Amino acid sequence: MRVLYLVANGFAATLDWVIGVFIVWLIAAIWPYELRWYHYILGALLGVAPDFDFLHKLAGVKGSLVDHHDSLMHRPVFGIPCAALLGYSLGGVFWAVVAVSCIFIHYLHDTRGLGGGGIGWLWPFSKKHYGFFDVGWRVLVTEPREAAELWPNHNRWLETVYLRPSPRSVVELTWSSLLLSVVAWQAIDAWAGVIAYFGAWFTAFGLWWAFEVKRMVVARR
Repeated sequence: MRVLYLVANGFAATLDWVIGVFIVWLIAAIWPYELRWYHYILGALLGVAPDFDFLHKLAGVKGSLVDHHDSLMHRPVFGIPCAALLGYSLGGVFWAVVAVSCIFIHYLHDTRGLGGGGIGWLWPFSKKHYGFFDVGWRVLVTEPREAAELWPNHNRWLETVYLRPSPRSVVELTWSSLLLSVVAWQAIDAWAGVIAYFGAWFTAFGLWWAFEVKRMVVARR
């Protein structure tokens, strides 16, 4: 089961790294900028860069924050300038724009109302998590989440959201497969786009099937 949970954690980050790949391709097409294959990998890493702080929690490092979204890497006032500096040092203005775009969209994805639980958009002035407007046109504001909500219930969350079909996993998989197929189509050919699209769904269904089989085996013991 540990392997399945590890894969599920990767699945949870799929949309972020795919968006990173898509941003590299899109900005290069507008710029224009000649891309190499490793530039797409770099874009994927930039897309998930804020979540590198989660590795401490995943590895069980003592002193890790209960919610990794409360780390400096999830503070826009810190993360966006750092992304600009990192991108510029990697390759000038083009990569600065790519890095900032990747990090900013990652923060949006982590914002309540767009799929996430919220981040500290107004930190250091406020530790509260701010989201988009609800149906009453009120800004969504929440307190940083408590340990009882997040850990050790993280695995339970994976089981509910990513280790079986759920509205969130299906929506994110739909966007991921579409964006990835567009990049593969434009960067390679149409067949590559088709393979990327169906490959993403095949991989997800394989994960869901493996979890159900493992769950039934464990239940019979």
